Amino acid sequence: MHASSNSNRIIRFGVFEVDLQEAELRQSGLRQKLSPQAFEVLRAMLERPSELITREELRERLWPGNTTVDYELGLKKCINRIREVLGDSSDHPRFVETVPRRGYRFVASIQEHEPFASGNGSAAEKISTPPVDTQNDRDPQPGRTAKRPTKVLLAGVLVAVIALVSTWLLRGYGRNGSNAHTVSSAPVMLLPLTIEGDQRLPALSPDGSRVVFLRSARLRTESGLYAAVVGSQSSVRLTQSGEPALLNEVKTPAVDDPYSPAWSPDGREVAFLRDRGDKFLIETVPALGGAERSIYAGPRSPLNYETGKGGLSFSPDGKLLAFAEWNAAIQRSSIKVLSLRDSSTRVLTSPPPACHDRRPAFSPGGDKLAFIRSSGPTYVEELFVISVAGGEPQQLTFDHKQIFGPPAWTQTDQIVFSSSRGGLPAIWRVPASGGIPQRVPEAGPVAWYPSLSQSGNELAYEYVDQEQNLWRLELNGRIHAGASASILVSSAKTQNLQPQFSPDGYKIAFQSSRSGYPEVWICNSDGSHPVQVTDLRGFAGSPRFSPDGRYLAFDYRSQYRGDVYVVETGDGHPHPVVAFPDADSFLPSWSRDGRSIYFTSNRGEKGYQIWKQSVKDGAADGPPTQVTRDGGFGAIETVDGKMLLYTKRSSQGIWGMPPNGDTETQIWGGPGPDNWSNWAVTKSGIYFLAPDTGGPPKIEYLDFETKRLSQIGRLDKPSFYGLAVSPDGGTLLYSQWDRNEHQILVMEHFH
Repeated sequence: MHASSNSNRIIRFGVFEVDLQEAELRQSGLRQKLSPQAFEVLRAMLERPSELITREELRERLWPGNTTVDYELGLKKCINRIREVLGDSSDHPRFVETVPRRGYRFVASIQEHEPFASGNGSAAEKISTPPVDTQNDRDPQPGRTAKRPTKVLLAGVLVAVIALVSTWLLRGYGRNGSNAHTVSSAPVMLLPLTIEGDQRLPALSPDGSRVVFLRSARLRTESGLYAAVVGSQSSVRLTQSGEPALLNEVKTPAVDDPYSPAWSPDGREVAFLRDRGDKFLIETVPALGGAERSIYAGPRSPLNYETGKGGLSFSPDGKLLAFAEWNAAIQRSSIKVLSLRDSSTRVLTSPPPACHDRRPAFSPGGDKLAFIRSSGPTYVEELFVISVAGGEPQQLTFDHKQIFGPPAWTQTDQIVFSSSRGGLPAIWRVPASGGIPQRVPEAGPVAWYPSLSQSGNELAYEYVDQEQNLWRLELNGRIHAGASASILVSSAKTQNLQPQFSPDGYKIAFQSSRSGYPEVWICNSDGSHPVQVTDLRGFAGSPRFSPDGRYLAFDYRSQYRGDVYVVETGDGHPHPVVAFPDADSFLPSWSRDGRSIYFTSNRGEKGYQIWKQSVKDGAADGPPTQVTRDGGFGAIETVDGKMLLYTKRSSQGIWGMPPNGDTETQIWGGPGPDNWSNWAVTKSGIYFLAPDTGGPPKIEYLDFETKRLSQIGRLDKPSFYGLAVSPDGGTLLYSQWDRNEHQILVMEHFH
């Protein structure tokens, strides 16, 4: 480090005092924490107030002769930490001004004092005033620094008064009346990451200067975890292509994308999760890039409904790492804590049946852990807090809605989270002791995956812009497409999925979030005149017409469990026909005679099975009965009613058995198991969407008689959740992601 010849000076500005000899920054007499590098940057600017200090000068001062370090990232980190401590803003600087692409200058007036000799004598004081035009990027002229005559007594009194008032504000006027933190008066600012590609799963560094995220680029080789400096284009790729060495295991060719990044408390490492085969890995990588290292492996959860499902969190002292792990014996995920000293683990939570605990987040004090408890597969999630020492968790939310991403803690013992509790996903906060969640309005709607810096002054989150439309493809015969596909049902920033034709082909039922919540809608076969059928303000979907077209069966999560409901298409008053209090029931479909509804449920089983409920006039008629014994997910009868077809969550292909139950056979060994909704049955065969590595799915057709597989076409973009065929076999409907963009925004001066 560079040592100034004038390092014995004491410099004051406002309520701050810098002792160059002791390398200390004090605010109202209280020492403020700065890293040695950050203090050296501050020292350089104070030695030449109002002058431009170039990046090259600072690089040579901090890292002389070192060409391997990412000095731009390091400088940005130092400047952001200095601004954080000073309560400064890059857009409205009171102390540190950024000269774009060149460097920095200190723009506040300073007072320089020589230290008292043996406690006696007087201080030689001088006041430096910056140039009047602090926004001008030109270098100040030599000798431009002005000298002002001063009155030592008046200045000393003024400084003392400011110090006393500031101390009172800091100690007595903070939130909750104690442990108050400096709240910047600068306006809230939103900064986007200026990095190309889709950006997901943000995690802010402890000092708030950097954000690590998952980038999905056009080229697969450019995708992975990146660390970017907030407010600049500077970034470094952290995860490399290929596979790191893993715990003496044999390598396999396929490794999934990394997810759930988390910073170590000292900002030197980033931990993340990665799936491989039936395992998940916890890996670490240096925050400035380097070799990846695996530190833990556990059983992978089969419930792959979303990215970032598990979650990671370091304890504030860096000794523990919290994560979620699947237990196949009980078919649940629990929160576990890993000791980074001896690699021992302990289970912290015990979720009830059919629930899963995940996305843990340590409190700033390290004594508590927030986490999300989910019941699925269409998630109803709540926020909980538990002592790290163990015990019963405290439930904080009672919304029965989906939570998007992990929670984050503020320094005032509040928890920030993203939820659809008010319609569109938005960011909320709730006291860790309990209370009514309050919306964070500055973040705006459709905000996912919040992350806070250690001080809580910076908030990062995903802004999501999605549009999932229903498309129509006309068929020229069973295996040939007619004209190009066209949009049938669309709406901005919403999801339209799981279409189903009415028996006469004149109507289409589908699930849509255009009202703010997933609800059941009906439109004409040409997509016109959409009408909302349900207004349950929960999670309603998977609609299926009865054979006579009079009723719609659908699934709905009123609270923690999914139930099967029926609504008469004319009156719109839904009622449950299957409601197991201890299990999830969903994905209904009618028997061809209209006397029964098949559905998927995990009642009394470790896995999902197909069940059957007799109905009469749209109401339950007797108790439900179990149909499959070896697993089943999403059942449909063949057109002649002689066979029940279904998929499985644990294996590929389509399976079948007689409707009354018997030995099952595999009808086809094609794609799965995650394509349970992307197939449709006709009299002569099955249409389905077949995933294709590196591109959108293909539309294929399996002929029952010849067992021949034919390719009909290919979608333009990704698709999931829904494929239907018209009763006359002339039209295919499918749901396509026409826009699914994620951008990370960083909010500065978050309170």
